[in-house]
Amino acid sequence: MHHHVPENLLLDYTTGTATEAVALVVAGHLALCPECSERARLIEDVGGLLLESLDAEPMADGSLESLMARLDDPIPVPPAPPVVPSFLAEVPLPSALHHYVDGATGWRRVLPGIKTVQLPVALDGVPVHLMALSGGMTIPEHGHEGIELNLVLAGGFDDADEQSAYLPGDLSVKSSETVHTIEVHDDEDCIVLVVRSGKLVPQNLVGRLAQWLTGF
Repeated sequence: MHHHVPENLLLDYTTGTATEAVALVVAGHLALCPECSERARLIEDVGGLLLESLDAEPMADGSLESLMARLDDPIPVPPAPPVVPSFLAEVPLPSALHHYVDGATGWRRVLPGIKTVQLPVALDGVPVHLMALSGGMTIPEHGHEGIELNLVLAGGFDDADEQSAYLPGDLSVKSSETVHTIEVHDDEDCIVLVVRSGKLVPQNLVGRLAQWLTGF
């Protein structure tokens, strides 16, 4: 694993200021990357030390009485654990994703070689997807209207422009200034968690046609 969570996203995640969609992809990476998981723990430890250094705030009047009155409340029934659908049983999904795929009914084919599952979360109004890319295919050169986060869950791809490979657990982070081409490894399909804040910006006719057909 060579591509990790940038410091700014990790800080947003550990302080609770990240959006739900970004927090989902960061949590997925942390479940697969011991190095970033340790970095997150250290940030949380520093935050705890800073909180301990603050002066204590007095409790509001009646706080103890309010708490004692709740002791007789019925214990809430815990929700049933999420169920990973059978069509995703072979995909090594981090536990943070289980709730989001519970109830999904199957892959939706959007183009030859590309299947998606839309998750019930969005970033700036753009839905988050699981995406399955057939081995050996190429995503033509494109840019982005906003940020794009791709967390590889299975298989892998090469970013032809930065000449770098992305394998399971790796996180690709692209900005609106990035233009690149993705080449999926030909040994197996690539499963990716895709979080975008805007649409793709195709750089050629093939890409524009694909965008028109898919809406991505």
